[in-house]
Amino acid sequence: MINQFKVVVSCVILNQTGQVLLGRRSLQEDVYPGLWGIPGGKVEVEANGLNTIEETLIREVEEEMGVQIKPRDYLESSVRVKGDEAKLYLIFSAVLVSGEPQPLEDTSEVGWFDLKDLSVEDLTPHTYQNIQLALAQSPRPLDQP
Repeated sequence: MINQFKVVVSCVILNQTGQVLLGRRSLQEDVYPGLWGIPGGKVEVEANGLNTIEETLIREVEEEMGVQIKPRDYLESSVRVKGDEAKLYLIFSAVLVSGEPQPLEDTSEVGWFDLKDLSVEDLTPHTYQNIQLALAQSPRPLDQP
């Protein structure tokens, strides 16, 4: 029986040339330490109910990479169950609005990468596929929110 249910949001941030912004997870992280991944985190519901998916994405990216984004398109979702806990993962694409990426909370490095230069073994699960989805679903210019 599931006793805990969490919602986790992440986003693929692409630039005008189709590169993706990734962060290397700190070696102190409990989950996937040292792997490269897209920024995101748990949605924490506030008593007033005003903390939305988009607000969580914006906050998490700023906390992890020091940049401001605009969430754009929904990409996919998945559910993972471990013991009595279930997590719903919601993945979006986003565009960079301002700021220079830097490694901050739980992130040891950041960088822009071409898909062809990435190895699935160096990435958190599903990151490669999510980048492919974002690139495929990007019919309008990437610098347009």
